[in-house]
Amino acid sequence: MGEPLFNEFHAQMLRSLMERLPRAGFPIVTLDSQARQHPVLFNPADDYFYGGKVKTVLEPHNEKFALPDGYHDAYARALGADPETLRPQLTDVMERMMFCKVKGDFTRAPATKSKANPALVAKVMQVITEALHPVYGDKMEEPVSILVPWRRQFELYEEKTSNLVADGNEVDHLLADITFSRWTKEDMGHMKDNRRNCVLLTRGIKAIWVFVGEFEKLSYGRLEGKTPYEVGTGSVAIAQYSSHASQEDQCRPAKRFRHSRFSARPSDRHRARGPRA
Repeated sequence: MGEPLFNEFHAQMLRSLMERLPRAGFPIVTLDSQARQHPVLFNPADDYFYGGKVKTVLEPHNEKFALPDGYHDAYARALGADPETLRPQLTDVMERMMFCKVKGDFTRAPATKSKANPALVAKVMQVITEALHPVYGDKMEEPVSILVPWRRQFELYEEKTSNLVADGNEVDHLLADITFSRWTKEDMGHMKDNRRNCVLLTRGIKAIWVFVGEFEKLSYGRLEGKTPYEVGTGSVAIAQYSSHASQEDQCRPAKRFRHSRFSARPSDRHRARGPRA
């Protein structure tokens, strides 16, 4: 019969289902409460996306938000600090949020804008193996996830981890790999959609550690191959990426959560959680 010249559903196909429902007269229900995240972690999303109108119905000290034994030691190891000295200095925000900036180059595939930053992967893997593995052990795949915005960066984690499971659920401890911190608007690709912030900011239940690469130069083509080595057993992230990381890594507690330009597309989990670029 040949191709149809007219599709009566074309106008509907241009809009998402969630947009078509209210246009068809279905009632709009607005969230006014949440029990997913610790209030400290939810506050940025609440302020930025919900106008401060969403109430956290669980108390900050609810058992759901309890940090695991050894968490503060892991936090200190990630910062290269003494646990006994650091802990009294941590506010509620600092305790659950960390910001780490890593210097290093990033590379981009010539035919796409998907980016990768080996130095940042090295730092995240170092934190996983040296700081988090002693806390979570072989059960790390349940409480820990990595969010990665770029496909090429995710492929580096695929090479270095022993178990990748794709799912979109929230987790206790979120590691947000933002890949790089400097860009032009036209270079941001899918990250120009700031609504991705909301997805990212609402994935961590108990803690969010943010890792950003501050690149020094852009290169094209293949990344240098590095041989990983195993540091543990089980279906957890057990491979340490040979480090490109600078000794000038700036890791610190997050005094406040800056949400402008903080966009990521979660998809797979680390158990890695990765992207589509």
